[in-house]
Amino acid sequence: PAGWLHPGNVPSAARAAALICEPTHNTQIAISGAAAVAGACAAAMVENADVGAIAGAAVEASRLGEHIGLAQGREVAGPSVPRRIERAIAIASSGDDLRTILRNLADEIGAGLNTYESVPAAIGVFVAVRGDVDMAAIASANIGDDTDTIGCMAAAIAGTFCGIEGVNARWVDLVTKVNGVDLRDLADRLAALNRN
Repeated sequence: PAGWLHPGNVPSAARAAALICEPTHNTQIAISGAAAVAGACAAAMVENADVGAIAGAAVEASRLGEHIGLAQGREVAGPSVPRRIERAIAIASSGDDLRTILRNLADEIGAGLNTYESVPAAIGVFVAVRGDVDMAAIASANIGDDTDTIGCMAAAIAGTFCGIEGVNARWVDLVTKVNGVDLRDLADRLAALNRN
């Protein structure tokens, strides 16, 4: 949502993500990861956006989030999220065999719960499937380890990029029915926030 509320404005999306993180996840690593996803979603809302620009926005926002986190929050030990996103993008762009890419992402980046694994893996999945939202969900489910977290982020970015038309209609109907949530109405209400 931090990205969706700032279409095309990657720095504003990163700052909004940092604000949201402040009460509970006020570290440079957590803010860097949240900013990356928000920045990617903000970039994905731009007409004629492409996968490369969205991935680049994730890196840009992650760097800004890391800087904000170091200034406003606690510094914790751990690897650089933006540098790991860059590595994940390189792995995801290294070939066409999705199974090999997923294995390499899991082996080199990791697919665990830690932000410095899950966020770069999600960006890598998004790039590997070239923004296809259905494939983002499927690939995330098959990467192993923390599949739901990675899938949530990768599919959110891909869904923003593709729009509801890019999502398998049967899946939308099933999620709506099982959860009692009208996804189209929710999307319309979120979009209305940007029109006001």
